[in-house]
Amino acid sequence: MAWPRDSRSDVPGPLPHLDLSDIFAPNCRVSRLLIVIALSYLLGCFVAGYYLGRLLDGSDIRRTGSGNAGARNVARAHGWLAAGVTLLVDAAKAAAAVLIGRALLPVERGVWVALIAVIAGHVWPVQLGFRGGKGVASALGGFLAADVMAAALTSGVGLIVLLVTRRFTFSGLLAFAVAPLALLVLDRGWQAVVLATIGVAIVLLAHHPRADTRRRAAFAETVE
Repeated sequence: MAWPRDSRSDVPGPLPHLDLSDIFAPNCRVSRLLIVIALSYLLGCFVAGYYLGRLLDGSDIRRTGSGNAGARNVARAHGWLAAGVTLLVDAAKAAAAVLIGRALLPVERGVWVALIAVIAGHVWPVQLGFRGGKGVASALGGFLAADVMAAALTSGVGLIVLLVTRRFTFSGLLAFAVAPLALLVLDRGWQAVVLATIGVAIVLLAHHPRADTRRRAAFAETVE
């Protein structure tokens, strides 16, 4: 933005008045971006496995089995029906976040910003001491809502790897890892590729062995 000048001389005029209320106006892109990030993160903070465990028997699913709040650990503790509910809720909340992002921001940016925020909320929920799930179901639901074609390509990769290796977790993580490549092949634009890469990185980080070790150590400290 050019510096305002006095019409009678070449001396720069006073700085234009900055009204902070303009930033938070409903039609401001900055305010809409903040709204999308906040709403998506809060949706992600609703970790279905944790609250379902509390509802069924009052237990904290993060203290059971693998210590993860995802559907597989819920299945071990409460059965496959509870696991299915967990999977659907975690996927649906991410899809809802992506739809909010699409409604309030340009599509190429809004859906991926929302996806990053909802995954972050699921992995690091503020009300649960930043110890949530690993973000697989949320990433899957959000990715399907964001780009069905790219999701189909990555799912195909994951299925092929699963049939060859018989390793479920490895196949799923590899499918997520190639998601940015699928967006690149489909020419979805650099913003989509970069933002999707950040979302994938969060999921992979949550699956790192050190993350599991820190999670279990944190719970051990709370018990002691």
